[in-house]
Amino acid sequence: ATMIAGIPGLEILIKKVKARAKNPGYIKGLDGRRIICRSLHAALNTLLQSAGAIVMKKSLVILDDSLISAGLVPGTDYEFVGNIHDEFQIEVSDEHAETIGKYATEAISTAGKFFEFRCPLAGSYAVGSNWSETH
Repeated sequence: ATMIAGIPGLEILIKKVKARAKNPGYIKGLDGRRIICRSLHAALNTLLQSAGAIVMKKSLVILDDSLISAGLVPGTDYEFVGNIHDEFQIEVSDEHAETIGKYATEAISTAGKFFEFRCPLAGSYAVGSNWSETH
């Protein structure tokens, strides 16, 4: 309760999202999809988690299009191997690692612009030989 009171507008947002989840029975995702909430108390979390997932999926599509446009070949120069919450893992040849990392950060920023976020999105990348080195 103290946290909610300490953030201006949060209580109103929670009430509005709960009301929408109750009637018509779903909330609308960033991309317009219907998202059913398992419980009203989790409605805001559901909305925020779905937004993160949708943004990252859009980022992946933007990234793949950019890499292909740059002449890189999926399955040869790079391969998407993981899409986990707010990150994706890409297996790449050493010669393209830095370039693909830069394209990946640009893709996240572009996805934020696509959804017209008021706050710019930024990404980062790390190059390593396994997940532990890049996380």
